[in-house]
Amino acid sequence: MEIKRVILKNTGLFENLVIPLAPTQKNPSNITVFVGNNGTGKTSVLQSLATSLSWLIARLRKFKF
Repeated sequence: MEIKRVILKNTGLFENLVIPLAPTQKNPSNITVFVGNNGTGKTSVLQSLATSLSWLIARLRKFKF
């Protein structure tokens, strides 16, 4: 599975936010880094991503691959 972007709507501080994840056309690296001051929403982005992927973990546990 490859996640190409994160889209947040009405989450935390963000009304509508699209975050392209590496690699992109401008940046061929495989690493995306979130940098910002305290209270700017870095944790909100990561928690939203973790929540959206929780269905995958639940399925892996259910089927015990």
